[in-house]
Amino acid sequence: MSVNHLSEVERVELRLASVMAARPRDDGACLAALQDAVALTRTDADAAKVFYLPELLDEMAQAYTDIGRFDEALQAIREAVDAGLSGQPDSRCRIAEILMRAGRVGEAEPIWAQVRADTPGDVWLFNNAGLEYAAVDDHATALAWLTDGMRIALDSGDPERLIPQLIGLRRTSMTQLGMEADDLQARAADFHAEREGESRLRIQRTMAPAAAPAPVAGHRVAAGPMLVALAWFPADEYDEALARWPELTEPGGAAAGGRSHAEYCRIMQVKLAEAADTGAARVSIAPIWIDALLAWCAERGGNPGEARAAYAADLARTRPEQLIDWPPGRNEPCWCGSARKYKKCCGAPRTGDHG
Repeated sequence: MSVNHLSEVERVELRLASVMAARPRDDGACLAALQDAVALTRTDADAAKVFYLPELLDEMAQAYTDIGRFDEALQAIREAVDAGLSGQPDSRCRIAEILMRAGRVGEAEPIWAQVRADTPGDVWLFNNAGLEYAAVDDHATALAWLTDGMRIALDSGDPERLIPQLIGLRRTSMTQLGMEADDLQARAADFHAEREGESRLRIQRTMAPAAAPAPVAGHRVAAGPMLVALAWFPADEYDEALARWPELTEPGGAAAGGRSHAEYCRIMQVKLAEAADTGAARVSIAPIWIDALLAWCAERGGNPGEARAAYAADLARTRPEQLIDWPPGRNEPCWCGSARKYKKCCGAPRTGDHG
């Protein structure tokens, strides 16, 4: 269809998709496109079939938050909640998040409390509240929320698979408070290690034979697109990786300054975007499981501290099914394993410490 014959709904849809996908993103252009989409959805029945108003309003609230226009962000998110925004945790938590990012912690507290009273078993609530209190450096309150969340996760068998994130978040707050790891932290680590061991065993038992060799990272192959596979430590491997290879925390290292796993993933997101900008047709993430890396290096006489890139390239060639495709869809689970939507996690624009 010719651009001249596009409907207003199609033009708005194309414009919104374009500005949201742009790297770097133009905050003003994103906000303007969202405002147009919201206005059209409210007045045009055809637009309402294409756009979901609560989600548009949520996106607009985030766009206002990113540029520090908190009153407008709060108005948008309240309209989104009234329009039927749903999810985990309860959508009212989005109001509390924005209030806290605006420095209005006292106004957020009763919202957290009410959502807790209404959904006492939702581990996502505890995870979210812990994140937000830690972001404003109230680590005592953050730890209280995270501790209750970890107990809920452990008692329920962690179906949401939040234990790795809760371990990392609790560790950060405990470190900030000068506290040592406690029995709950050890119990969570044991639980996660046991589950991951079982998961790896299942994968090994069901692994299909290697497919025909895929392009190796960093090399162009005439028969297909260039694949870039970047090495990355999942949350449950991260602590051990830093302990084994402290150079990762040195200036210029992947975990410079001992950054948290969440911060490490944010840096990884930047590297992935940069790799895509170089012209690679496919960008993937190669999860580094330390035991597998050590075994691979032992077979080849390599140094595990220096072989991560080579291991990622070999994984891309011999076990492409183990790679994580990037980027995921905006409404799909984030590649980092947080289980949040990509657009709300690593795919969200970062304008400050609250990320």
